Amino acid sequence: MRLKISTNPNQCRGVRLAPNFLILRQLTRKFNQIDPQVRSQIELLSLEQLEMLAEVLLDFSSLQDLTHWLQENLRE
Repeated sequence: MRLKISTNPNQCRGVRLAPNFLILRQLTRKFNQIDPQVRSQIELLSLEQLEMLAEVLLDFSSLQDLTHWLQENLRE
């Protein structure tokens, strides 16, 4: 899905994506495939946790980094 970004306020129609949508896309692009169980865990994250994940995912070098981060942050 491609979204066209417009700077014209008359063309903006309130397109909203789930906060986890972009993070899941980034992770899928980085690691090619995300396990359904990991996807489910990401969908349980709060907005604050999703914002934290959006920053730290840039430093992940493996899916193990992601699963470790989720284990640590889903406890909260």
